[in-house]
Amino acid sequence: MPAAVSGAIGAIYGLHGIPLKRRKPTVSKTANANVTPAVIASTYNVKGVTIDRKTANRQAVAEFQGQTMNASDLATYFKRFVPEAKAGDDVVSKYHADPGNSHSAAEASLDIQFIMGLTPGIKTDFYLYNSMDFCADLKNWTGHLLTDPDCPLVHSVSYGLQANLSSSGCTMAELEGVDGDFAKLAAKGVSIIFASGDSGSGYTPDFCTADLQTDKALTGTVAAMPVCPSRGTPAPCPAETVDAASCCQSSFEAELPGFTFTPPADPTPAPDCSKSTKALALIGTIVSASASDKADPAQCCGFAAKLGVGYTFFSGALPPYHTCPDGNHCCLVFSALQGNYTNATSAAAGAMSGTNEKKKPGACAYYSKVSGTSAKKGVTSGGDHFENKPTLFASWPSTSAWVTSVGATRFQGQKVGNAEMASDQFGSGGGFSSMIKQAPDATWQAADVAAYLKSPVSKGAKFPPANSFDAAGRANPDVSALGEGFQIVMTGKVLGIGGTSASTPLFSGLVSLLNEARLQKGGKPMGFLNPWIYKNAAAFKDVTVGTNAISRSGTGVRYGWNATTGWDAATGLGTPLFDKMLKAALRGL
Repeated sequence: MPAAVSGAIGAIYGLHGIPLKRRKPTVSKTANANVTPAVIASTYNVKGVTIDRKTANRQAVAEFQGQTMNASDLATYFKRFVPEAKAGDDVVSKYHADPGNSHSAAEASLDIQFIMGLTPGIKTDFYLYNSMDFCADLKNWTGHLLTDPDCPLVHSVSYGLQANLSSSGCTMAELEGVDGDFAKLAAKGVSIIFASGDSGSGYTPDFCTADLQTDKALTGTVAAMPVCPSRGTPAPCPAETVDAASCCQSSFEAELPGFTFTPPADPTPAPDCSKSTKALALIGTIVSASASDKADPAQCCGFAAKLGVGYTFFSGALPPYHTCPDGNHCCLVFSALQGNYTNATSAAAGAMSGTNEKKKPGACAYYSKVSGTSAKKGVTSGGDHFENKPTLFASWPSTSAWVTSVGATRFQGQKVGNAEMASDQFGSGGGFSSMIKQAPDATWQAADVAAYLKSPVSKGAKFPPANSFDAAGRANPDVSALGEGFQIVMTGKVLGIGGTSASTPLFSGLVSLLNEARLQKGGKPMGFLNPWIYKNAAAFKDVTVGTNAISRSGTGVRYGWNATTGWDAATGLGTPLFDKMLKAALRGL
């Protein structure tokens, strides 16, 4: 670009970029408490606001990554779960940008159905930016809002990146440009509400990759076969096939400080390749099929010793009951045998086969305490003794100082009406930004965050090492809400789904109700929420049970943040007490 203007350019969007890693809201895998608009209203005491369909109150969801909704599903959802709605309440007020009313996608269906189902009568818009360049799409969306004089007052967004931001395809200048737009929207009086992410503390476990050591054995106190937690229910660790990977994973999940894996002699036992049977082909489960231009049955026999219990080497044309990659010769290795064909049937002419014992597993030693290492050829070890600096990632844009971040909870015992705890079917996102600081833009949370970091209760066994996160970074989430077992309609059928993608439209809908009450009394909309939220912490019910040391798939990870008294990096200030929120929102009007 011309030098005369280059200094005035912050970033150029859309020349490159990649989509977010494909993700879907978490489909319920266990028996959940079914969450509907009625359950939310009862749980959070949502009452006291009568919606006047003539107000200027509007809300919206923003969608990316090909997430479209289906108007027919929305109408079915209202008939099933919002019986008090009036005619027209189930219709999206306006679609923006790319066409959004199409096939049923899980994310968009969840977002639109719950924000509208909680607020029947409040006009709701649907934004879709579908170029699959996430950073450019965000910039187009925020630019659209900034130039729209009739911009909706509340926006629910269930997207973000909870990983190293360099993998987003966005440059730092582009990230700062989007964040600058969030600041402008806050000044404009718009509430932007983002999901905190579904990958827990954002800890990236490299325990079973980067930190493994070869030819070193651990020394210390040997532990028994560990028990691995699985979504809160203890179960034996996988040990059916003991290799270095399963040994490491079991040690990791059981939170033991280390392991040493000793492989069996290779091969175990060696088959006698000289005794292979000619004109015989085995039948069974094929674990490997490889082609070669060279006739080498001995090599095929060697593969069997490592991979299976037998082999057949074909030279020439293959019989019709076997397939193999192109080549003059083919080696098939079997993990299980069911029979054979011999030359008497003309089915195995040119074949040569042999069998061997199944390879024996290696030996895994688990340690409850590690004192050091010793040199030992052929072994693999790993654990805290070798661990590199771990890195934890909080979700962006949820960590912007100008948006409100929402985490997820569930009912304890999966029973409606019970107290809430941090979600554990997935890890509710939380932590500290490495890009955005508390000062000068997020000082409204500084005292609460400092109290959490100083609390001895918060520093449980999984509390991250001090050098793995920036304690001065913008912390999230700010608040949380139910996020498991949400009942939605897709292609006409009811489906249970969850994630911070569920808690975010829930909380956004409650903010729209506060706006409705304020507008009816001649007040302004809530606008930028965070200073008000931290000033009115008593309007939220503290969640003190659970952790987000949990992966997206629901398995435990080594480091994370515990829920505890006051603000915490798993559930924020807690879940809504709508009656108190309403009272605080109307104070002074």
